[in-house]
Amino acid sequence: KVSVLWKERHYNADYVLKQKPDYIIFPAGFKPSAYPEAALFSRKEFQKKYYTQIFYSKSMNQMLPVFTRRNKLQQSFIADSIYTKPCNIKFVADYIDANNLLLNYIGSHNENEKRQIILKCKNAIAECPLASDKSLSTLGMLFYHSGKYRIALKYFEKAINVNPMNSISHLYLKDIYSKLGNRKKMIQNLLKLKEISPDAFPNFIVTDAKTVN
Repeated sequence: KVSVLWKERHYNADYVLKQKPDYIIFPAGFKPSAYPEAALFSRKEFQKKYYTQIFYSKSMNQMLPVFTRRNKLQQSFIADSIYTKPCNIKFVADYIDANNLLLNYIGSHNENEKRQIILKCKNAIAECPLASDKSLSTLGMLFYHSGKYRIALKYFEKAINVNPMNSISHLYLKDIYSKLGNRKKMIQNLLKLKEISPDAFPNFIVTDAKTVN
């Protein structure tokens, strides 16, 4: 069962994908919150052809995610072999549940919720390797908000090994490497984030592989 807020029953995910929109916005950010979004999220074509771009909204004072269509070169960044692996649609429900629990955990730090998040993320990874970077990022955020930065780092690094265009992982890696005093790695992730999500930090200018404010 998919835990969604909006209960629309009439939708055509295949039709939406055939229109090749440049951007797809989910009201809840990077996770589905309605059946049409869950249907899109479950499609291999969606996972292959769209990545999460993030941009900073000055009016809302927060980062906002938007699913953005990859160009052909960007689609090649993910190994073809991963698309031949089976993908159980159940991963969508596990992914949504894990992220809903994460929102609660950030405020409660409840150990039972933490165990549930880990279990659901691991299930989602096994159920759909193609989309595994997203659940790996969720695990990274879990340990980041637990204050266990080195464990979080490992999960974010695994996520970008699956999908080099995982903007959320690059954002957190930038912060973790800054906390750990590794300026070189911090700059590398900031530059990558600037490349794939140019409006995440609009005040930063990249020149000659250096970043200035």
